[in-house]
Amino acid sequence: MQANHKLGQIILLSALDSPNVAIALQQHLRFSTTAPKVGYLASGHDAERQYFKATRGIYQSFGAQMQHYCELTQDYSDQAFDQLLECDAIHLAGGDTFAFLQGIIDRNVAPKLVEYYLQGGCLIGLSAGAMLLTDSIATAPLCGDNNTVGVTDLTALELYPNLYVPHVTEPSALVPVLTQWVNQQHPVIADMTVVLASDNDVIVYSHGQQQIYGQPLFWSATN
Repeated sequence: MQANHKLGQIILLSALDSPNVAIALQQHLRFSTTAPKVGYLASGHDAERQYFKATRGIYQSFGAQMQHYCELTQDYSDQAFDQLLECDAIHLAGGDTFAFLQGIIDRNVAPKLVEYYLQGGCLIGLSAGAMLLTDSIATAPLCGDNNTVGVTDLTALELYPNLYVPHVTEPSALVPVLTQWVNQQHPVIADMTVVLASDNDVIVYSHGQQQIYGQPLFWSATN
């Protein structure tokens, strides 16, 4: 899935309802229109669209419009996904990270998302959606996710160069767990940086540069 020329914008979030998220999104959702269009890619089936509706209300408060919904499970359609690609930004929702990745694999939409980004699109990842924008979702168990769908290849979209752990309340307490976890289970990623992000942290990554809101911890086993 890896791309060589990164031309778009990545925004990594743990939550939507925080002061820094409001500041970051209002600053970066300024595109060619006065009311940028944001598409919503669900992490799983949302029969009542309750998560979509709640997310839409938050984006509306930032001056954006969210009309297009797409999920990768039983209500998937190519037309719905293609509508996302016409938006100024695509919001990748939170939820079950492993099931989300499995849906992306099953529908073979990773190349389209990467191409969207390479053409200057903005991808906003929330929690599970944020982990999908990195090289691997291997860190998902650190925030409570279980691989109940049996995904064997944890390779994600490979658009943000560090791994990501959302919802971290005490980074210093997680560091020993993370160190042991890497050494025992995932030595292959021991040389990578892992971002430990709280719900009030935001990372905006564009053209190889990142702007940080809050105080996420950048951890590496080699440091």
